Amino acid sequence: MQTLLVLAERVGRGEHERGAASNTVVIVAIAGAVLLAIMGRLVTHGMDSGRIRKYAESQGWELLDCQWRLLGPGWFGSRRERIYQIIYRDREGRTHTAFAKTSAMAGVYLTEDRVTDGAST
Repeated sequence: MQTLLVLAERVGRGEHERGAASNTVVIVAIAGAVLLAIMGRLVTHGMDSGRIRKYAESQGWELLDCQWRLLGPGWFGSRRERIYQIIYRDREGRTHTAFAKTSAMAGVYLTEDRVTDGAST
């Protein structure tokens, strides 16, 4: 009888250890998915900001700032484009604030481009 109790106790401990191991696997999987999402966002940001910089340079502009905006204008209904708020200086020296939508397939296009000063250099 005592042998059966010891055996049952060992089996119970094994089930508990397996439960803890499966919890660990779930936690590691979630942490891995979060880490992968963060790394993916960093890579796409680097590619996007490079694409926006090249676009600005091709227009003869100096890109002063480029910040990702999750809920920028046009985000609703936007599928794969990402939105950035940019500040640039045009050829005449005027500073502009605009929103740039970009993706690998769509290129770069600006919305809400506003001149924020009229200074010429």
